[in-house]
Amino acid sequence: MSASHECPEYDEVIADEIAARRACRRIERQFPRPNRWRPGRSNHHPPAPESEKHMPENTTTTLSFKRLRETKNTVRFEEETEPGKPPVIGTIYIQKWFIGDAEAMTVAISPEAK
Repeated sequence: MSASHECPEYDEVIADEIAARRACRRIERQFPRPNRWRPGRSNHHPPAPESEKHMPENTTTTLSFKRLRETKNTVRFEEETEPGKPPVIGTIYIQKWFIGDAEAMTVAISPEAK
C-alpha cells in the first residue's frame, strides 16, 4: 500500500478487501461464468433436437395459434406448442379486418426448395 493511515485497523481491512477481490478474480478466471446472452439464441425455448432441425420437403405442417392481445389494427396470436418443443413461428400479427373476433386460428406451412 502506498499511503499509510493513522488507524492500523483501517489498513488491515483494506488489505483484506484487496486480497478478497484478487481471490474472486482468480476463481472467475478458473471457472468462467457462462455467457447467457448469446446473439441469435433464445433463452425461452430449448434448441430443437437434431431430428427436427430440417423439415423434409413436401411436408405440410399445421400450427395452431391462440389470441393473445389486440393492437390498433392487428391481433397478436401466440403459437401453441407441445411442452419441451420450440415454436416454429412464435407470434404472428393478423389484420383485424381479416381475423375478426376469432379466438384461435390454424396456419398450414410447407417448405419449398429452390
